[in-house]
Amino acid sequence: MYGTLLIEVFNKLKEEHPEYSDTRSGEELSNIIEEITTKNGARDTYTGRTLRDKREEALGGDEVTFRLPIANALSNYLGYGNYSDYVTLKTKKAQTLKDRAQGFYSKHRAKSVGVLALLVILISWIGLEEKEQHWMAWKQDHYEEVPFNGEMFKIGELKMFNAKTIENLKRVDPNCQTIFFTGTDKPLIWYGKATNKEYEFFSARGDHPVTGKPLKPITRYMIKKYICP
Repeated sequence: MYGTLLIEVFNKLKEEHPEYSDTRSGEELSNIIEEITTKNGARDTYTGRTLRDKREEALGGDEVTFRLPIANALSNYLGYGNYSDYVTLKTKKAQTLKDRAQGFYSKHRAKSVGVLALLVILISWIGLEEKEQHWMAWKQDHYEEVPFNGEMFKIGELKMFNAKTIENLKRVDPNCQTIFFTGTDKPLIWYGKATNKEYEFFSARGDHPVTGKPLKPITRYMIKKYICP
C-alpha cells in the first residue's frame, strides 16, 4: 500500500499547487517529509528524484517501500495520524465496499446481466485492494509471507507483500566464480550496508531489507575490493 499512499500524496500536492512541475513537486515533497519527520523526532527524507522514481514504479504496478518514519510523514500529510491509521482505514473502506457489493448482489441477483457484470468488476477491484493487505517479513536471507503483526509493523519489520520481491530478492555470498553481469553488462548482484556497516550482497534490485535504503548495483571496483581481491 506504500505505492497507493505515494500516488495519493503526489495527487494532493498537485491539487494544491497545479503550477508545480514534476521536478518541483518532488523537491517540495522531499522538504515536506523532512519537516514532518523532524517534528516527529525522527528526521528523514528522500530526494525529490527518488520520490518521483518511486511514484513511477508505483504507477507501473511495481512494489515500493519506505522507511517507517517516511511512511508516517506521508500519512500525516494526507491527514492520518500515522501509516498504521492509513492502512486500517483503507482496509475498512475496502471491506465496506465489498460488503455493500455482495449485499446488493444478494438483493438483486435475479436482475439483468449488466448489473451482474458491474458487480463482478467491482468485486474484482475490491479483491485487488485486499491483495495489498498481505504482508511479508525478512527472515535471515530472504522474505517470507507472514500474517499481520502489530509489533513488527510498529518497528518497521513488516512490509507489504510482493510476490516478485519474495521470489527474487535474496541475500547472497558472492565469490570469484559468481557471474556478476549479463552479457550486456547489466548487474546481477546488488549491495548495501547493514546496520553494522558491513556490506551485504543481494540477488536483485530493491531496498535493503533492514535499513530500507536503496541497494546499489555491483561495480568492478566493489568486486575487486570486497569480493575477489
